[in-house]
Amino acid sequence: MPTYTLRKRKARDMDFLFGTWLDSWRVSRWAGTVPNHLFYETHRQLIEDLLARGAFVVLAHKPGVEDDLLGFACSELKDSRCVLHYAYTKTEASPEVRSALVAACPGEKPGWISHLIPGFRDWRHAPEFARRKSL
Repeated sequence: MPTYTLRKRKARDMDFLFGTWLDSWRVSRWAGTVPNHLFYETHRQLIEDLLARGAFVVLAHKPGVEDDLLGFACSELKDSRCVLHYAYTKTEASPEVRSALVAACPGEKPGWISHLIPGFRDWRHAPEFARRKSL
């Protein structure tokens, strides 16, 4: 029996998406030099802009319990390749959950990654893809 199920994002997932992305990225060693007092405002706007331009979000949850979320991946498609903006899984999630989330993102992989996160060595770091008004 699988330990997770994947689905597309729903409006009720936004608190989980913003909360986990912002809190986990803020303490990342790759988060950059945005001052703490500006971090949430600045990065929340970045995420809102990605979603407004059509970024794809897939979530993992425990089977049969759609609101018991395990993680998500946010991506876009550029020139048939995947642009992975962020992938997050709870510590309780098995490593295969993140792999399945990324595999569910559209486009050829490896592609580009806009936020440096461990485990994506073969992906090309392209932070500018998250900073633009459109891809």
